Formats: sequence, C-alpha cells, structure tokens
Amino acid sequence: MKPHQLNAFLAVAELGSIRAAARQLFVSQPAVTRTVRELEASLDVPLITRSAHGIELTEYGKAFRIRARLLVEESRRAREELQQIKQGMTGLVRLGVSSLPAMVLLPDAFARFRAVMPQADLHCIDGLLPIGLPLLRSGELDFLVSQAMPDGIDQDMSAELLFTTPMIAAARSSHPRIRARTLAALVHDEWTGWSRSVVSDLFVRHGLPSPQRIVTSHSFEVTQALVEKTDLISLFSLPLVERKLVKHGIRPIRLREALPALSVSIIMRRDARLTPAAAQFLQILRELAAQL
Repeated sequence: MKPHQLNAFLAVAELGSIRAAARQLFVSQPAVTRTVRELEASLDVPLITRSAHGIELTEYGKAFRIRARLLVEESRRAREELQQIKQGMTGLVRLGVSSLPAMVLLPDAFARFRAVMPQADLHCIDGLLPIGLPLLRSGELDFLVSQAMPDGIDQDMSAELLFTTPMIAAARSSHPRIRARTLAALVHDEWTGWSRSVVSDLFVRHGLPSPQRIVTSHSFEVTQALVEKTDLISLFSLPLVERKLVKHGIRPIRLREALPALSVSIIMRRDARLTPAAAQFLQILRELAAQL
C-alpha cells in the first residue's frame, strides 16, 4: 500500500465521487480510478462499487476506510515527530477538550506550552466523548481531556485521571422547580445531557424512575442555551456553574441527594505514540491538574 493509493481511496470514500476526488487531489479522473484499482489488486478485495447513487463502499471498503485513515494519520504523525526532533521547538498538538478542563486548565497550559515551544501549534476541538473518541481512533487527535472514569473507557483506550470535581443539577433561575430539594421532585421534568444514561443512571441510583424526556446534546454551547432559555435541567460541574453559568442566569438546584463527582481524564489510544510536542503539552496538563 502506497501513500498516494490510500489518499485516493480516502478521497473517494469521503466525497463519494471519483470526479470530486480527482478535483481534491489535482489529478485526472482516470488517474484516481487506476490508483484505487491498483490498491484493490494489492489487497485482493473490491473496495468500491458504482451504483445509481454514485460510488459506494463495499463491506471490505467500509472496514478498510478506518484502517486507511489511521495509516495516513500515523504516517503524518511520524513525519511530524521526526521534524520536531530535528528542529527542536516546532510541532502540532491536536487535542479534544471538554468545557470544564478548557476553562480551568487550558489557558494556563497554553501559556506554559507557548513559553516552552514558541513555534509549535495547537489545534483544539470539543472533547466530549461522542465527538472525540472516533477522531481519537482514526488518529486525527493525539489525546482527549474529557470527563470519563479510567475504569469506564473502551478497551482500546487508556484513561489517566487528572482531577475530580462536584457535580450538580442546574436550571434557569426562573425554572418552576429551582427550589426543589429532591430528585423525586424532578422526575417529570425534561432534562438534557451528553447521553441519556448520564441522566437516567442518576435517578436509578437513588431508586427512582428515569425521566422520560431526555434531550441528548454533544455540545456544551447547545446545552447551555437550552438550559438558559427553556425549562430543561442538566448536570454540570460545580466550578462551571459558579465561574461561568451564573452569569447567564443558570443556578444550582440544591438537592439533598449526593450526586456523583465528575472525573476529568486524559484519554489516549493504547497503541498511540505521542510526538514530542504532544508529550510536552500533556506533561504541562498533568502539572497544572496536580495544583488544583
């Protein structure tokens, strides 16, 4: 398998068109077709088929697409690592970071990182697990800094606990049950969270039925807007409410029940090898988390 074959296959797979892939790669359509056919011959399986709807991946193609993306990303990372070793102070760190560590760790981590590696770049995305894990698996991210328990992560991943913090229920200040003191009083309200299980498990743990209406949101900004402007309730970390959300009229619902702590962890692929720049940024995060 050659790099140009992998790139041609991925372009066709992601764009669903030989013509679009050719435009993206700045080559002719026959060249793209020939390159993909060469790759199929080397693998001895068909990867794509033509249909009335355009280009479609075969079962082999769907499976190989995941591996091909990882191979391309690992090849890029290998080149970056060698360049970073050669040049000393350059590099690119790609990380996913969720809202809480973005607020309490990221600004200071960036300042320290910039002082140590002034020529290096940083690329950040929203690090909630449903968004970050697929990109981590494909090699498009170096690591995630997100809420996750080290013993609750998938087997192909490793999780290193950074810190824990209290979690609370919160709603807009004018919510009809802002003064509620028990979870039982909130069973019939509508909730939002990054997964249904995060909300339902909270109630089940206290012997209560799960709320029937739970809106799934994979974006902190969306969750904040829903809680701020509607009667939806959500779970947030206490520092996030105190430092940011109170400014938007979102207040804690002070329940008598003890809510689970929120754990923030560093999540990586078990087989991942970090570039020097990524390893440096990770060490800075550890040092800052130890001071919290």
